[in-house]
Amino acid sequence: MAGGDDFHALADNVLQRLELKRLKTRTVALREGLAKLSEQLASRTDLLRNTIDASQAATIAAIDGLSVKMRQREQKAQATFDRTLGNIAHRVLSIALLFLALIITAGVIIALSIRLPLQQIMTSMRAITQGHYDRRVQGTEARDEVGAMARAVEVFRENAIAKREAEDGLRASKEKAESALLELNAAQQNLIDAERLAALGGLVAGVAHEVNNPIGISLTVASSFARRTDQFEAEMRSSTALRRSQLEEFVRTSRDAAQQLVSNLHRAAELIQSFKQVAVDRSHAERRQFSLGEATDQIIASLRPVLKRSPISLSVDVPEGLVVDGFPGSYGQILTNLFLNAANHAFPDGRSGAIAISARPRGNDDVEIIFADNGAGMTPDVQRQAFDPFFTTRRNEGGTGLGLHIVYNLVTQQLGGRMMLESRLGQGTTFRIIMPRTAKRGPADTATESHGTTQWPTRTMSSS
Repeated sequence: MAGGDDFHALADNVLQRLELKRLKTRTVALREGLAKLSEQLASRTDLLRNTIDASQAATIAAIDGLSVKMRQREQKAQATFDRTLGNIAHRVLSIALLFLALIITAGVIIALSIRLPLQQIMTSMRAITQGHYDRRVQGTEARDEVGAMARAVEVFRENAIAKREAEDGLRASKEKAESALLELNAAQQNLIDAERLAALGGLVAGVAHEVNNPIGISLTVASSFARRTDQFEAEMRSSTALRRSQLEEFVRTSRDAAQQLVSNLHRAAELIQSFKQVAVDRSHAERRQFSLGEATDQIIASLRPVLKRSPISLSVDVPEGLVVDGFPGSYGQILTNLFLNAANHAFPDGRSGAIAISARPRGNDDVEIIFADNGAGMTPDVQRQAFDPFFTTRRNEGGTGLGLHIVYNLVTQQLGGRMMLESRLGQGTTFRIIMPRTAKRGPADTATESHGTTQWPTRTMSSS
């Protein structure tokens, strides 16, 4: 068994050696094949490299040729494009210039079509503002906005013409009204002066009548005394001796005559002095300090003739020592007009009645004067118009309607006071005057207002 195993082992080794030889042979052949293959591959690689290099060189040459051609074509295309673009630019520029010229031309035409009418409108407006309305506005026929503006300016021109005509008419009317007002003021001032002069004339006539009595009596006494003196002188020159009784009778007669002369002449002197002071105050409107009581007595003395002709009793209650710095003439005019107004209106047709004049201090700065009567009184309508100029209830009997108006103006304007009226129909009338102790206005101020446009001051009334 062991020999058989060795045989088998030798056999296997021989086989393995054979196989190894075969394998070596094949390996050598493979190596030779690989070498040949490597040589072929190297030759082919060299051939391929040469081919590739040749192809690459050809390709590069072709690419370079193509690049040159492309560059040439690009240059030609760029030149063609530049030429085309230049032509297009020239054409666009030409078209743009053409359109610009057209736009400029159209703009100029449109501007001229707008500017010329606007210039015309501005010229028309300038003429209107300068007062030249005769030139009509041009372009009103157009149907565009400029035409609307022109029509508006034309309407403005027509309105300006109408306004000027209206202003001319108003100016003419104003001048006529001012002229009429000046004439009315002059006529009113003349009537007021005439009213004052008439009152002063009545005062003169009354004082003359009053003075005539004492002077007539004095003249009669003087004539009788002159005859008695002549008779006594004749008795002295006669051969008959004078008796003591004759001398005593002559002395008694002389004393009586002298007493009557002194009494009557003193009375006449008082009347003349009162009249002189009142007349001076009325005519000169001098401002001075005066006693209200003395001025009232002087004014009442000048009104005695009216009192004698009328059954009117008069009471005066003015305290002594009440001194006023003002215008005694104006105060006298106020009392005179109030008295004559009462005599004519409160006591018509000789009706009897009573008038009361009183005054009293009102605080430290004012004086209150009350003029009251128990006459016919006034209706509310008459009270509302009592101080209006030219208003009178006795127009047919010669009334001017300026008495109370003068009173009101003197109180409010010259004396700087205020005036209230209280009246009831059938129960009399009361005028309440409150004026400052020192007048605030002067005659120059009042005269200045009388020559200007008169504005009647607001009256203060209390009607019952």
